[in-house]
Amino acid sequence: MTDEEQTGEKQFDWPWLLSCGVVTVLATFVRFFWLTLKPLHHDEGVNGFFLTNLFRDGVYKYDPENYHGPTLYYISLAFTKLFGLETIPIRASVAVFGVLIVVLTLFLRRYLGKIGALSAATFLAISPGMVYISRYFIHEIFFVFLGLAVVVS
Repeated sequence: MTDEEQTGEKQFDWPWLLSCGVVTVLATFVRFFWLTLKPLHHDEGVNGFFLTNLFRDGVYKYDPENYHGPTLYYISLAFTKLFGLETIPIRASVAVFGVLIVVLTLFLRRYLGKIGALSAATFLAISPGMVYISRYFIHEIFFVFLGLAVVVS
């Protein structure tokens, strides 16, 4: 009988938890550090226009022939209501989901094993492409997040 079975206490896998924490902190740092480094891009400006209308008027008018749905705008609205209609809050709304993608990847441990899940999460944490779309006020990060959430579930 193991110590865990004798005491009825669950033993934590501290190396795994520490590794997950390090990867999550790394992902958070590279996504949130200096979010204002680049000026807003044209696509971010278009999205900012719709967010600004939603922020000021409380109205988002969906046009099925143009642009995207309201997910980005409503998620970002929460950030802008809390922190103001500025570059950092709107980009932070996307950066949070970039970090959550890395965290979700760690939940693939049962399929990939510890090393596989940790490696995948680390590569996603530092991937230039993933970091880029995690710092850019566009809709694509939600497709990646929700797609991975379906896989994990």
